[in-house]
Amino acid sequence: MSERIAFVFELKPGALPEYKRRHDEIWPEMTAMLDEAGVGDFSIFAWQDRYVFAVLEAEPDFATANEVMRASPVQERWEAFLADTIAWQLDENDQLQLLQEVFRHDGAR
Repeated sequence: MSERIAFVFELKPGALPEYKRRHDEIWPEMTAMLDEAGVGDFSIFAWQDRYVFAVLEAEPDFATANEVMRASPVQERWEAFLADTIAWQLDENDQLQLLQEVFRHDGAR
């Protein structure tokens, strides 16, 4: 069973078009690394051209996926590539601040 998580952060003023363009041209090695980490069903949404909300599923869980991503030189290069667009909001351990899920409806399956 996978774990679904969400996080939010800010983009630097005026950076949304460039942030989106870079994701439109995501590197094949980046998507391969996400697959290797067990990340699936990953969506990123922007609000008011400044705030970004992301949700993803990780198999078996986000801690495991994050461990693989943190060890990857591809992830390191991707973060450096996006650094001029993102104003990260990280916790005291330099990690993403995850959002608390308050409601979920999976629908009839």
